[in-house]
Amino acid sequence: MQTSRPFFSFFYNRFIFRKNSILFKILSVCLIPFSIIYMLVVVVKRAFAVPKKFRFTVISIGNITAGGTGKTPLVMEVARRLISNGKNVAIASSGLGSKRLDEISMMHRNLPTVTLVGKSEKELETLEKISDIVILDDGFHCHRIKKDINLLVLDASNPFDNNLLIPSGLLREPRRFIKEADALILTHTYMVNPADVEKLHRYLTRFNKPVFVMDYEIGCLKNVHGEIAPETICNTRIVAFAGIGNPLNFFHILLKLSPGKIYGIIYPDHFWYREKDINELCYVYLTKKPDYIITTEKDYVKLEGRYQSEQLPLFYMEIKPVLKSSTGAEKSFDTLLLSMLK
Repeated sequence: MQTSRPFFSFFYNRFIFRKNSILFKILSVCLIPFSIIYMLVVVVKRAFAVPKKFRFTVISIGNITAGGTGKTPLVMEVARRLISNGKNVAIASSGLGSKRLDEISMMHRNLPTVTLVGKSEKELETLEKISDIVILDDGFHCHRIKKDINLLVLDASNPFDNNLLIPSGLLREPRRFIKEADALILTHTYMVNPADVEKLHRYLTRFNKPVFVMDYEIGCLKNVHGEIAPETICNTRIVAFAGIGNPLNFFHILLKLSPGKIYGIIYPDHFWYREKDINELCYVYLTKKPDYIITTEKDYVKLEGRYQSEQLPLFYMEIKPVLKSSTGAEKSFDTLLLSMLK
């Protein structure tokens, strides 16, 4: 597995394995004064925030750390479940007009009936007469909007990083604010030793919140020409690439299909592919001669229509979130969600 360029590769590998890196430990200590300032800003903003109440129900889905926790798939899955229950749903995201346009494009593709707006008060007011429920994407840190349901996503493979706030660590808020969530969703548990997952679960029980685990079911592999069954990948040669917050999760899921060999390429999160990058992917495909070249849906939407399918027979892996109670409680995620809406 390699990254897309030497400079990014150097820092990415050291970031991934930073817990064992003396350089990053020293850097984290040096940045603690800035983390203290950051924490003071967070606390002050919380203390003086006056949340605005809208006529619609607000479901916030967010995380407590920076980076990819699996929040976007959960946003789309919650929207699908609410729509299937007859709700008129909209999504408010800061991704509109930002580098997160890849996520917005993916939402448009999968949820064509859902209205997508930004998080400004003016944009949210336009939804008051047309939407029953608004999902606030990345809303855990948005204190100016009154939330009716607060869902917090935690990456089990790195739930609190080094327990320090930005920039010394990845925490966006102190851990004690977990208490403000109505339910906790653990992701990427399959990437972690079960004993570590159990330890994390025991810690979270002190907050007395329902805890769910989000796994993924692999659907088919799709492109503009159609789809292939996932079992087709077994024992084949794969070129796979991803530019998402947690690319190792993508490769971990892909391994469930038992390919014979994977040649992996990692790009930065929200990476926007230039013509040069597409040509490099074509070159890799021609030189490695794989049976398939596979990416994430988020990356695929940025490449669609920008390459010749004869030169780059690219597929994206369709995945569906599966939510289960971590405690074996009778209430399903749907039951809990709908009960909170009453």
